[in-house]
Amino acid sequence: MKRSHLLIIAAVLIAALVGCRAEPTAAPVVTEIAATVTSTASPTETPTPTYTPTITPTPSPTPMPTGNPYAGVAPEGALMRLGKGTIENVILSPDSKYLAVETLAGVYVYWYDTFAEVWSTSFELSEPNGNPPAWSPDSQKLAVTRGRGPLLVWDATSEQATEVGDDCKNGPGWSPDSSQVACNLQRNYRWLGTSVWDVEHNQNLFEFDGSYAKWSPDGTYIASLEKGTIWMGSDVFVWDANTGEMLYQFESSASRPAAFDWSPDGRYLASGTREGPVIIWDTKTGQRAHTLIGHTDDVKTLTWSPDGTQLMTGEMGGPTIIWEAASGKMAYAFESYTMSWSPDGTRLANTIGDGTIAVQDAVSGDVHLTIEGYGAIWAANGTQLINSRLVTVSIWDAETGELLRTLEGFTDSVDNVAWSPAGKYLASDSLDGVVIIWDSATGEYLRDLEIPHRSPIAWAPDGERLASRSRAELTIWDVSTGEQQHILQSENLWAITWSPDGKYLAAAEVSRIVIWDTETGEQLRILQDQTDGIYSIAWSPDGTQLASDSSGNEIVIWNPYTGEQISSFKTSLHDHHILGISWSPDGTRLAIGTERAVAVRDTTTGESVFISQEAIGPASIPAWSPDGTRLAAATGLAVDTLIWNANSGQLLETIEGHSLSVHDADWSPDGTRLATAGLEGTVIIWDMSE
Repeated sequence: MKRSHLLIIAAVLIAALVGCRAEPTAAPVVTEIAATVTSTASPTETPTPTYTPTITPTPSPTPMPTGNPYAGVAPEGALMRLGKGTIENVILSPDSKYLAVETLAGVYVYWYDTFAEVWSTSFELSEPNGNPPAWSPDSQKLAVTRGRGPLLVWDATSEQATEVGDDCKNGPGWSPDSSQVACNLQRNYRWLGTSVWDVEHNQNLFEFDGSYAKWSPDGTYIASLEKGTIWMGSDVFVWDANTGEMLYQFESSASRPAAFDWSPDGRYLASGTREGPVIIWDTKTGQRAHTLIGHTDDVKTLTWSPDGTQLMTGEMGGPTIIWEAASGKMAYAFESYTMSWSPDGTRLANTIGDGTIAVQDAVSGDVHLTIEGYGAIWAANGTQLINSRLVTVSIWDAETGELLRTLEGFTDSVDNVAWSPAGKYLASDSLDGVVIIWDSATGEYLRDLEIPHRSPIAWAPDGERLASRSRAELTIWDVSTGEQQHILQSENLWAITWSPDGKYLAAAEVSRIVIWDTETGEQLRILQDQTDGIYSIAWSPDGTQLASDSSGNEIVIWNPYTGEQISSFKTSLHDHHILGISWSPDGTRLAIGTERAVAVRDTTTGESVFISQEAIGPASIPAWSPDGTRLAAATGLAVDTLIWNANSGQLLETIEGHSLSVHDADWSPDGTRLATAGLEGTVIIWDMSE
């Protein structure tokens, strides 16, 4: 229903760089780089950690889940949300009792053993831009960053969530005893350092001038990156975890640090830089233990093996290297997208370039087995692996590679949404090429139709068929069976529309319109236009006229049965590219969605009825309410859906509830509900009866 360029953002959100496994390389030369250790307090020896998190036993899991797994958290004022959004992160609690799934629409917590849903929260108004949620070490709390404002901390014991902290942009990081949480502060788009909070009392204990805080394993120190504004500074700082006082800093003339991590015993602090070198600092002496040369670009990932004998470092667009921590020598290198250590440190789960996960020996690098997917994490006992792919979470046997079970309910970015003529069903199409048919009353996922590419969709007037298009094919589906009735070959398809009697289907092919017989699949006629592009077409309610747009901001009215041009008129929006058109229910007016406005024209005279005065982004195809009194349009790059008085152009209502941009809107046939489609991967149904 709307041009596909609005989904470019989605490709950015899900794009990932992957490579292929490489043979081990020779050990690097360990080169020292001039360093200075500046201290405001004499570094004391870091004691061997004795703290062990107390993991409170969790009650036995509830029965297997019932109900609709695709029911998302509806925002305030909405009737329901269809789908839970596109998966961003999967986070397993340290005791493997809970599985948290962060999507672009919210966070959902499940019992790991049964997949019964325990708790959920939604993101609203562009909130999902913080760091992934983080479990406390005792597995009893989950801290969720919502992009702005306080953290949301869910307590597994009470199953309640409370707000903690103010102005938290990123983080969160937990203290080893699970009593405190640190987050990065941002006010008025300025980075202000790190704030440490007492979770139980929601008390700000102290703030310090650093970012991305990590507690030492014994809880006595906090390490951070940049002192001051993000992207500035070249040092790693160590702070007193009780007072926030800066104790000392590890200063390097080589490059700014990009990633860092404490060794399991707290003796060493490793930091990767944005120019390649990795430095291992001895926190007892304040001196470098090793400078590791092997990377040439930004080191984005850095983790110690569970026993502290090895260090894994990963370069953006380059190799992942396993180092021997004691000697500083390279053990081996390989290409990897993501990697994680098994709990006992003997194996690695490594995502390689062909979209598979290799389970390999941590010492030799030998591959034991492979499974499908990207980015795996280990269960606490090391016998299972968990990974996700946009809309599905999979659990695998780490010994055999057998797929054990899957968690569903998640949905990819939604481009178009359309009610069936009787209002019983709702169809949505998404970035992954799947059209979902929903029960509009219950929100139940009824069936899906696999389409080669994301596609505008259009219901036949009988409500039994659905048309979709790819660039080269126009497909008519039987909705009840999911079978294809006709596949019509075409070229450069942009838009489709049914005749009111359902006998014909019109398809826009850049500079021409093709009329098809929907019963026989026969091509009946071609309406030839001399413009450079036709991107939207609409059949009039009485079936006698067909409207099309053009790249020259002109609307052409056709007789679809003879191919004659009845009339044409300029939109007067000369600097606005037309994105979609739609007829009013009585056939007297035409609504036009453009890059910056919505306009209504009288189809007889061509005169303007109104042009929206609101500053909006690219508008979807405007949707008329069934009685013709209201007009709705999604605003493309914003999170709003706007409702206007269709006669005066007065803005009646602004609907907000999606976490990312809204791509489409459609009224139910009785005018009491409005469905909106969002980039985060969900459809929200709103009550419009009042």
